[in-house]
Amino acid sequence: MRRVFSGAARARLPTTPCYYSPRLNAYKSSLATPRITPASSASSASQPRPSLIGRDRTAGRVKTVVQSDYESDKVQRIKEANSTSDNVSTGPPLADEGDDQPLRAPLPGDYVFVSCGGSWEDAVFLQLMGRNQAIVLTDSGEHVEVPLATVGVHIPSLFDSELSKDASLPVNEDETIPQARKDAAVQLIRAMRRFKRERDVAAYTVRQVAMGRFYDAFRSPDPDAYNAVQLHQAVTFVRKLLGPKADEFDPNMLKIGTYQYLMEESDYFNSDPYSPTIFHAVPPSTIRRLREVQRWVKTNDPRFEKFVTKAKTIIKDLKASRAASTSSGGEISWSPASEHAFTEDDLTMIQFLNDSLRRGRAQQGNPYDYVLSLLSRAVEAPYKHEGGRDFAFNLLADIGAHPPWGNLLVTDDAATPWTAKDEAIAEAEAKRLAERFKAIQESSSGVPTFGDGVDHIRHDWGDMPAYVIDNESAEELDDGISVVPANDGTNSVWVHVHIADPTALLRPSEPLSKIAQKRTGSLYFMEKTFPLLPAGFASLFSLGRGGPQPVLSISAKISNENGAILETSLKPGILRNVQTVTYDEMDRALGAMTSEGYVLSELSNTPQRSSLKPRVLSHPILEDLKALAKTAETLSRRRGIHGAYNFLYPTRGEVEVAPKPLNSAPFPPPAPMKYQGGPTYYVYKGLSSSFEANNSKWAVAEMMMLGCRVAARHARDNQVPILFRHNHSPNADELCGHLRDPLTGEVPYGPETRMVNTAGGTSTVPGGNSMLGTEGDPYARVTSPLRRFGDLVNHWQLKACMSPNAPRIALEELDAMAADLTTAETVIRKTQRTNRRFWISAAIRRIFNENPGALKGLEAFVGTDPQLMNRDGQKSYWVALHVSALGSEGRSIGMPKKDLEGLDVGSKVLVDVEEVPLAVGSFYNCRIVGRL
Repeated sequence: MRRVFSGAARARLPTTPCYYSPRLNAYKSSLATPRITPASSASSASQPRPSLIGRDRTAGRVKTVVQSDYESDKVQRIKEANSTSDNVSTGPPLADEGDDQPLRAPLPGDYVFVSCGGSWEDAVFLQLMGRNQAIVLTDSGEHVEVPLATVGVHIPSLFDSELSKDASLPVNEDETIPQARKDAAVQLIRAMRRFKRERDVAAYTVRQVAMGRFYDAFRSPDPDAYNAVQLHQAVTFVRKLLGPKADEFDPNMLKIGTYQYLMEESDYFNSDPYSPTIFHAVPPSTIRRLREVQRWVKTNDPRFEKFVTKAKTIIKDLKASRAASTSSGGEISWSPASEHAFTEDDLTMIQFLNDSLRRGRAQQGNPYDYVLSLLSRAVEAPYKHEGGRDFAFNLLADIGAHPPWGNLLVTDDAATPWTAKDEAIAEAEAKRLAERFKAIQESSSGVPTFGDGVDHIRHDWGDMPAYVIDNESAEELDDGISVVPANDGTNSVWVHVHIADPTALLRPSEPLSKIAQKRTGSLYFMEKTFPLLPAGFASLFSLGRGGPQPVLSISAKISNENGAILETSLKPGILRNVQTVTYDEMDRALGAMTSEGYVLSELSNTPQRSSLKPRVLSHPILEDLKALAKTAETLSRRRGIHGAYNFLYPTRGEVEVAPKPLNSAPFPPPAPMKYQGGPTYYVYKGLSSSFEANNSKWAVAEMMMLGCRVAARHARDNQVPILFRHNHSPNADELCGHLRDPLTGEVPYGPETRMVNTAGGTSTVPGGNSMLGTEGDPYARVTSPLRRFGDLVNHWQLKACMSPNAPRIALEELDAMAADLTTAETVIRKTQRTNRRFWISAAIRRIFNENPGALKGLEAFVGTDPQLMNRDGQKSYWVALHVSALGSEGRSIGMPKKDLEGLDVGSKVLVDVEEVPLAVGSFYNCRIVGRL
């Protein structure tokens, strides 16, 4: 289903991507003067209308409240909503004010407070469009496709779900819109408008009581530190300020009003870029700098002009050193530019520019934009048209305040919440536990005794080899695989997935466990790693370190004929024979494509990893790897037959940066810094989604999936709660079933892909995983306890299945963890993706500077529908592109409407790369020069 913009859809242009369907907006005029069928009219004339708003807070259910006029019985409706009456429906519970996480993913009938076209609107959720897009119906009567990231507040089941389904878009774009669909939309719009009137009153009240009080209540005592504020904390504070008057408002109204207030107060509260329910109170020192620079601009203070003049001079003087540092690698060093020094006023401006780089949600206004726009015009830098954060980023590098290749995500505490205090505690605890581990190893002549409650059943695997297969640069080796014949007269093999077991030593109550819970997972940046567990502790359990190593072994007997799981077992174990193999070594041995020479090296002299030299594997190892790959193929084919969906996304390029970590001068520097040398980029092939690729990464992923299935099945059958994963798309067969290969499950990349490939979640209840083809098996992540806190939790819980002496986490605590992890995992995934995009762009920029002709006539896939933009006051469009030879994402911007014909998602085009800006999360810009 393709969305095309309609210029008449709105007078204003969206600042965040919103997609308008002209066909559906064409009948907006029929909604402006609501028409209802005669039967509906007769019914509504003879009966009072049920409210879609009233709620019973005590019972926590949607309450049916009869009303004929919204304003006349508002007081009575509020009384009923606050009563303890048992006359309630069977809808889902109202979200607890102490929990900012949605009860579930949005469903038809949910209320969403959404940013579209630069303003906030009330809307009802109609349908999901893949992982990141949704169709909503706004109170103005428009069907709008919006990114889920633009949803600020989500209230489940506020409106009638069946009515919302009736008002949703037809699957077939050419389908005639029936009157019933229009009538459903009319009823929803009326309900939203009644809701909006009450919401506006609540928003006004919140602003009246919050002004001048909120910031002092939530700012950090440290004048230079941000302080995280959960939305539910802010709502609780509003209720405290209102006193008894708070009971006059539906709690959801106060929640929306509080959210609005925090979004509007962007000088004082910075919205979290990844979670709509988290804000960060801005440090007092940052606000003082903002006010001071704003005053300089307003009063024409000469200090502003002096900084501009000095910046121009420094940019000119440092141009050569910056170009050398970004265009070539080499040993990194820096020295101050002796001819310049930063004054106190200069440092104020530099700190101001650095403050402006902090990321927030695009839907929140940026108090720095006005000054940055003036500064960009005054400096007259080549990148002045970029504006905002991108301009500030480049200016700081040009004047030697930041390294020219610096990635500011590394210093953003919203993206990297690793505090110095937590780090000190973690290191001390890691040292203590390491001493205990050493004592256990030295005192054990056979199987070590760890005291984790399962020592009596720990299995010694003896000389059986376990293969740890990973990237050469992997820092945490947490899983190994053994495949051995069953030798019982059946045509089958035993697959043993051995997982590093830090829970042998680490208990849920340990301080290190609490810090790991706060971190939720390792954060892998190309230039630096923020580990879940301190490196000194994780290395004790990383497989392949030598000596007996504790593992959690998940075993399954697999039929060689059809990939059926015949038997399973789960037990703690000890590994003694660990063999490490890189992905490239396995691929080379099996005749598959390796990562050597991939992507950018074909276009430039980008160096490859010198250590990637052929290693001849012994015959026994080679035979074991062949058995592993064959079994993985059998398992994958069985999942394909049982309904798995394997979406054939274009293969991504991956990048490594050396040296790691990258070092730079302290910030802010006393003078402009001249940098010599720069990072070296190693670019290689990522995981292919194609079954036929038959590469090592695919085979290992299949084995890890098997381990997660068996572990989840074990927990379910033993009725022990763990953190299950779920990912279910109910309309997959309807939209993509005819495209799916019945044997492999492969689905070609196209518009249907983004509509059905939805994001997963975490829950203590086994959920649907129909798209995995796992035959009804639940799924739980257990294979990476050294880098994911949820896997650590599941290890503790699985051990509780095996022995009553093992520690167990209560269900209530697990439920809270599940909600936190769903959000945290999204944050980690998006942050790592942004970091990867930055360094891929840096590598491409190096090629662009060396040989622009190498980036012309490249094949690309169209990744999104055309999206409306406003550039230089002109309406135009842009599309996302995946450029195959670069293994990454670019954009074609400023396209006129006449050029959009045939640009469907998944279609192939030829592009020239025209511009490669280097900024946080940047895309390079392309021009489409041909169609394929």
